[in-house]
Amino acid sequence: MKGKTVLGWAGDFAAQGDRGVCADRGPEIYRTDGVGCGWLNAFEGHVDELSGKDRTLVITPHPGEMARLIGSTAAAVQTDRIKHRAKFSAEHQVIVVLKGTVRWLRLRWASWVNVTGNPGMATGGTGDILTGMTAGLMAQNPKNVFAAVVAAVYLHGCWRCSA
Repeated sequence: MKGKTVLGWAGDFAAQGDRGVCADRGPEIYRTDGVGCGWLNAFEGHVDELSGKDRTLVITPHPGEMARLIGSTAAAVQTDRIKHRAKFSAEHQVIVVLKGTVRWLRLRWASWVNVTGNPGMATGGTGDILTGMTAGLMAQNPKNVFAAVVAAVYLHGCWRCSA
C-alpha cells in the first residue's frame, strides 16, 4: 500500500512521544489500542500536531479517546457528540469516526450518521477490523477517501449485526 499509512498500536513511539514519522503525507488512518497506548494517544497534549492540512487523515477515537484529545471527559463528549466531533474535525482538518453504538462521521463540511452495529461492537479487536477495512477501501479509492470511510463504517456495522 505505497503512499498509505495505518498507525495503530505504537508501543515505544507513543511512550516517546514521536508523532511525526510519516513524512510521505499520503492518506493515513490513526487508531488506538483501547488501553491508552495507541498512536492516536501519542497526540494527547500535542493535538496541534494532529492535522490533516497537507494530507488526508482519518482518526477513529471512542468517546474516552476523543475526550483526552480535547482535554475533556468522556461524559462531556457523550453529552454532545455532534459538537465535539464537528469542532475537532474542522479545527484539525481530519475525518473523524467517533465510535459508539451509533457512529458519527465528520469531514470538515459534512456529517454522516451510521446506525449499523450494536453494543457488541465494543469488543476487543473490532477497532482493528474497522481500521483494516477502512485502510483497504481507502487504498482502492484514493480519489474519494471519505466515501471509502463511509463504506467501511457501514460495512463494519453490518458485519457485527449478523454475528
